[in-house]
Amino acid sequence: MRIRSYHIINIVTVILICMITVSCKKDNVQQVEIAPWFENKEAAVSLTFDDGTDDQLFYAVPLLEVLQLKGTFYLITSQIKDVPAWQKLYADGHEIGSHSMNHHNLKQLDRKSVRRELRMSYENIKELFLEQKCFSIAYPFGGMDDGIVRAAYKYYTAGRSARKSESYINTYDNMNLFDLKAYGISSKSQYDEISAMVEETINNSGWLIETVHGIKNPDDQRENIPQSGWEPVHCNILVDHYQWLKQNQHRLWIAPLSTVARYVHERRNTVLFWRNISSDSMQVQLHNTDSEVRCLVPLTINIILKKNIAIRLVEQEDTIIPHKCNENICRINVLPGSRPIIFTLTRSRE
Repeated sequence: MRIRSYHIINIVTVILICMITVSCKKDNVQQVEIAPWFENKEAAVSLTFDDGTDDQLFYAVPLLEVLQLKGTFYLITSQIKDVPAWQKLYADGHEIGSHSMNHHNLKQLDRKSVRRELRMSYENIKELFLEQKCFSIAYPFGGMDDGIVRAAYKYYTAGRSARKSESYINTYDNMNLFDLKAYGISSKSQYDEISAMVEETINNSGWLIETVHGIKNPDDQRENIPQSGWEPVHCNILVDHYQWLKQNQHRLWIAPLSTVARYVHERRNTVLFWRNISSDSMQVQLHNTDSEVRCLVPLTINIILKKNIAIRLVEQEDTIIPHKCNENICRINVLPGSRPIIFTLTRSRE
């Protein structure tokens, strides 16, 4: 009986290995992997604006609209003036984030006051921007510690600090989603140094979070020009820089902070399984291991095919998923979940 049981166990083990490693069938695929950044971009950039000032609505928003770029605007919720303007901004695809309720340095408050600042700001934003489920916080004055992070985690998807650092680039090796480093653009900033910082981010396959407070244009002769916020950067520098970002969008994933943070979080918490199910088809499944799944965003999946193999069709249940191929690498964008993704393969001609 022991010998028979031993053989049965071995047979079952071999079957399981075949299912998991797909080594029992002729492989058409070399590798399946989750891309570091959406659509295989070389790096990520987020454009963030603090304090919710009128000069941001006057200068930054029209510029972003023309270039079709989306940013993150951190509002002090007790000081919001033009609510309809900010609601339109959110409806147009920008993130509205929290800059606390009263813009106090959270490190100088007791724990009860910290929790109140975070909770009230969160509730204010949820009330004004009804469909926004997940958004981030920028700690006022960069004031944060472990206790503040734990309190922020209850409400927000990520937290941006403002502390000085040897490097302002967030990478997968050093990234804490509730202590994200930011690169400040201010009255002293120059176009060349900002662009150089983005190039360095690309070289490190990282994520640069740019932060702007005030915006000025002394040459603007229009009436009713709003007062500039803190440390205002010249509008022309932003125009030139954002145009440069747009021109380099083939290399850069430019997206609101919360969107990029959710991608990073999902990539870290998603297990990818793949196996051949026939000579001309394979199955991929993404399992999110996070017990608190919040506001999923699509992940980019790369399928590296063997020579002369092509993908004919990608389906998830009854839905056809678009795919793009460049030589032997194909990609899809898909949400993690329990539903398997089926790839129909074909042999291409030499």
